[in-house]
Amino acid sequence: TDPARAKAAVDAHYGAAMTYDFMKNIMGRDSIDGAGEKLTSYVHVRNNYVNAFWDGEKMSYGDGDGKQSGPLTTLDIAGHEIAHGLTERTAGLIYSGESGGLNESFSDIIGTGVEWYAAQNNPEAKWNWTVGEAAWTPNNGSDEDGLRYMNDPTKDNYSVDNYKNYPKQTEVHGSSGISNNAFYLLVEGGKNKTSGLEVKGGIGMEDGLKIFTRALTTYMTPRTTFAQAREATIKAATDLHGADSVQVQKVKDAWTAVGVN
Repeated sequence: TDPARAKAAVDAHYGAAMTYDFMKNIMGRDSIDGAGEKLTSYVHVRNNYVNAFWDGEKMSYGDGDGKQSGPLTTLDIAGHEIAHGLTERTAGLIYSGESGGLNESFSDIIGTGVEWYAAQNNPEAKWNWTVGEAAWTPNNGSDEDGLRYMNDPTKDNYSVDNYKNYPKQTEVHGSSGISNNAFYLLVEGGKNKTSGLEVKGGIGMEDGLKIFTRALTTYMTPRTTFAQAREATIKAATDLHGADSVQVQKVKDAWTAVGVN
């Protein structure tokens, strides 16, 4: 029932609120800096702007062009952009090479986590493994397509899902598929399309999110590689569940499936 011009602002505010609550209740963290930093959002940025971004202190959301995308204020995009702020305040992953792929991936993971978190309490909020689907191609009558697909990163004909193909795709959005798929396999189980290796049964969204976000905020550094991210998530899983836990083994299995050893 909101007037059209206000919808983007309401959505951005809800996205920021859910991201704050996610960090508090899933990560045990008080906002992106751990000390209650306010989350500021600007909407209606530029004209026909098909993008959203974190600039070091605030989020900016375009309204889209009405064809390629609508307003980029959806839950998972809000969570994604605010997570860039979290990464900047913690691991500081440099936005190029392997650390850049991880930087993008952790924003996708947390964005999907925020969507999942909101859906636990709000029947209107739907979550899935597609990134940005609620904003993308608004006129095709489907929420099936999106920016990226964590359950099958290769579906966009751009991203890679296995480290052996990293040399072919080093751009940060394309290489994010490697750790995106590792996270998906950890949570849900399944096979990596490229390797055919299977993770038999996942550990569920909450445990997966707590392990990956702890790895980001506690063990990762500006130049962390995919192999070092594997070690960071194993350490985080060990902290939370013990060295001999199912969770630690599944973390190892998931990374192995995506070619990271």
